[in-house]
Order: sequence, then structure tokens, then C-alpha cells
Amino acid sequence: MAETDDKDIVLVVDDDPQIARLLDRFLTKKGVKVITADNGLRAVELCRQSVPNLVLLDIIMPGLGGTEVLRILKREHPNLPVIFITAVQDEMLAKAALAEGAMDYLCKPFDFNVVERAIAAGIAIGERGNASAPKPGD
Repeated sequence: MAETDDKDIVLVVDDDPQIARLLDRFLTKKGVKVITADNGLRAVELCRQSVPNLVLLDIIMPGLGGTEVLRILKREHPNLPVIFITAVQDEMLAKAALAEGAMDYLCKPFDFNVVERAIAAGIAIGERGNASAPKPGD
């Protein structure tokens, strides 16, 4: 991942605390600030408080699932890059996720080289699309 700004913030949404911690450690080592949510409702609340540069979003979660969260986020923040993360390797689910507006779909267990490239691309896209949007801390 290219050198990141101190403004790069990724919201990791996963109901599995081990996955959230794993991504948090990996991204923090790459210079990215990480915020975590363990459910979809909390993710929506956090994005309403301050918009991150990118969201890593689990698809299958109890309560408000990833697809519903994506719809809400895209309605409220159309330029926010969202990458689905899931343990379900299903081509139809992947196509549906992309059709809903996700920019990518990553399967667990992760290939961290792929994760790194996807996040760097997502942050770059988000910066271009959200150039006028306030960032957390502004």
C-alpha cells in the first residue's frame, strides 16, 4: 500500500471479532486509522457521525446484514467506497453485491496482498469522489 495520509480512515464491519482485530492490526501497520463496528446498525451510525474513506463490510451478519447496510450507505453517501468481505464464496452473491454498488468483493480467508491493493484502490476512488465531503476531524 502506498504511504497513507493521516486522514485515511477505514471502517471495518464484521460480527466476528477475530476478523475485525486481524484487519485492524493489518491496516494499522499500514498507517491507516481503523474504526470497527460489530453490526450493521452501528456501521450506519458511525458513517452518519463521520464518513470514513472506505468501508470493509461483512455480508452475512445478524440483524441488519451487509446488503442492507450497503443500500443505506450508498443512499446517504453515494461516493463512499464499500468492499464486501465474506466467507461465502458464491458467484451469484458476488455479482449481486457489485450490482448493489460495492466496489469489490473479497473472500475470507484473506490474501492480504489482494486486501492491500483493494483498499488502496478504494481509498483513491473515495478521495476523488468525495473531494468536497468533510472528513472526520474537519
